[in-house]
Amino acid sequence: MIHHVQLACPPGSEAALRAFYHGVLALDEIPKPAALAARGGQADLVLPETAGRLHPLLARWDPALLPALREALAREAPMHELAEELDATRIGEAELRRFGDPARLLFNVNDPGDLERAGELLHAG
Repeated sequence: MIHHVQLACPPGSEAALRAFYHGVLALDEIPKPAALAARGGQADLVLPETAGRLHPLLARWDPALLPALREALAREAPMHELAEELDATRIGEAELRRFGDPARLLFNVNDPGDLERAGELLHAG
């Protein structure tokens, strides 16, 4: 079962996409997160954030940011610093909760303890 689909679209194409997905396919539209809507629905970088941690692997990156990202990686810039430099839109836990438990949605495995916790989450349903 697919819970939701998030689309990134070029500026000015939202009405056509809405007509197709809502009008033709009869899919419900979930309103944009408030942080993104405040920017007119457009942002070069949209980063999920939970418990003060940014989740860059699950972010929406505009391809035009690649040179800035490469430069930041070369100087080993912290993600929080890069997010500030690129004026990232952050999507917090309250907005993420619409799709499920943010801790579960953004869970990742970095060590054996995380792997054990992943197994527990999987078996808990």
